[in-house]
Amino acid sequence: MTARPHRSTRWIAAIVLRPGRLARVPAVDRTTLRAGLAVLRAGLAVRVAALVMLVYQTPIAWPTWPYPGWSALIVGALVAENLAVISWWLACGRITVRATVLDAGFGLLAVFAGTAAHAGLVFTHAVLLSFTLGLGARRPAVSLPAGLLWAGSWTAGSLLFEHARLLDVTLTALPSFAMGPLVGHLCARLFARADAEVDAARVATVASTAALTAAREQARQARALHDRALQTLEALSRGTASIDDSLREAVAEQAAWLRTFVDTGQVDQRDDLPSGLAAAVRAIARTGVRVQLNDAALRLDGSTGRLDRLTRQRLLEATHRAMASIAADQLVVRAAPERGGVLVTVLASGPAGPPGRDDVAELTRSLAEVGGDVAVDAVPCIELWVPCRTDRAGG
Repeated sequence: MTARPHRSTRWIAAIVLRPGRLARVPAVDRTTLRAGLAVLRAGLAVRVAALVMLVYQTPIAWPTWPYPGWSALIVGALVAENLAVISWWLACGRITVRATVLDAGFGLLAVFAGTAAHAGLVFTHAVLLSFTLGLGARRPAVSLPAGLLWAGSWTAGSLLFEHARLLDVTLTALPSFAMGPLVGHLCARLFARADAEVDAARVATVASTAALTAAREQARQARALHDRALQTLEALSRGTASIDDSLREAVAEQAAWLRTFVDTGQVDQRDDLPSGLAAAVRAIARTGVRVQLNDAALRLDGSTGRLDRLTRQRLLEATHRAMASIAADQLVVRAAPERGGVLVTVLASGPAGPPGRDDVAELTRSLAEVGGDVAVDAVPCIELWVPCRTDRAGG
């Protein structure tokens, strides 16, 4: 009972002449199928070229053959063998090892018979087919010996029947029959590698497309939240509407959370610097001071806005102390990435008293421990700067 070919080989056979059917094959098997299909088509191209050469050159070489009858018989056997192997490949959907073994044995006899009949056409045909030996073998250690056997058969026949010089025949046959299997094996490996790279590129393209689609959807939802909810919450929290102070504080807190979520997509904002600054501003606002926070540049920055937990905590504490140390009714707080770190500026927007020396000394000592510094101007204005570092504390 003849074993049925594997379903993957039947798929390859079904799409040899109709590549469009590859789309119907399950995606998990497509890499193997495309690589096998490329190898099969390369082998078929060589076989067809060999057949065309035999059919075209036989009438031309016929008058020069010393044994035209035997030579024609050899050529006919080669044509029949090529057609049989092509049919075998198409039936199996791939270049099989058994077909390669049969091809190697038949070629060995054909090469020797070609030298006996003085039919040089067989040599050219065998050199072409040596390429398919490498396509069908998984390792060059299998196909290369077959090519060397063909070279030895041609050399022996030339020495016996044509009385050629050993050096001349060896230098002609050995490179010709040895290079074909090696090149064929290299091409088969390149087909497989190229197809794997194409699949990897396709997967990467699908992943990047999905990420881009998700980013666009996130941006669309963020615009919708900004236009329909966030602006309303921020308007209520600014003090223009007549609502209860406790309710206004809750609205301001939710507006700050939603603003950070819209700008950064972060849900867990307990350790987020913009959220911490907003909380510090709300704490000062409870004392009756109007504070305007401008941290858009910090929220939009993707790298310099990240601080380790200790530095972030020291900066938030220093910002709160700086706002409390300036005796003013209105303050402007600006936070932005600068000089490889984060700069927070606390500025009085109206008449105000300067910060106390003890407050400035405590701010300087606290930030110096994390590599930061403090600058005080007579406006009054306090600048707090800290460097960005890797968050080893997990913040």
